[in-house]
Amino acid sequence: MSDTVVLFDLDGTLLNTLPDLKNAANHALRVLGYPERSGAEIRIFLGNGVGVLMKCSLPEGCPEDRWEKAVELQKSYYLSHLMVETRPYEGVPEMLAQLRKEGFRLGTVSNKFDAAVQNLISAFYPGVFDVALGERKNVPKKPDPAMVRTALAVMNAPEDCKLIYVGDSEVDLHTAENAGAVPILVDWGFRDRDALQQLGDCRIVSSPPELINEIRSI
Repeated sequence: MSDTVVLFDLDGTLLNTLPDLKNAANHALRVLGYPERSGAEIRIFLGNGVGVLMKCSLPEGCPEDRWEKAVELQKSYYLSHLMVETRPYEGVPEMLAQLRKEGFRLGTVSNKFDAAVQNLISAFYPGVFDVALGERKNVPKKPDPAMVRTALAVMNAPEDCKLIYVGDSEVDLHTAENAGAVPILVDWGFRDRDALQQLGDCRIVSSPPELINEIRSI
């Protein structure tokens, strides 16, 4: 068994969830009588959980109770429409299988609410991860390192383990930095390579095979 733990973000890294997230957000906006958002807009709003997604999606100056209702509507609709268009990114299932074969310990940590994380992982990646965590009470969301530390505790990972964090956004880069992990960013998700390069000097990969080689090199 490898002494290396590789933790992955979920949305934009392992699964292309953008179409279903957009549809759920726009459902909430329609119900509340607000203009809908484009996929390009929703894509930029993602990464910090449903609360931030809906705060950004609502018109500026909306009352607090409208935001709370929007979050409730989005979560309810999304939970019953999780897998309408959501799919793994090409090559990712095979990449994870290869990493497991080589003995790397794998987990996923997401700012998506936990019920959705569990359902998606069970459907698309059963038996792949040692731990899968979503947003939960009393655990600060990424980029706070608390979720990463919780995942490591659940995995019973040694304190001196080598830790790699793979994601697709600035939230993931800061999560890795805050947790003392080596960050790797993928450019097939919710941020393109140009946006990722603006974050500074960091490892960026463009394909699952390239990601495997990057992980092996650390």
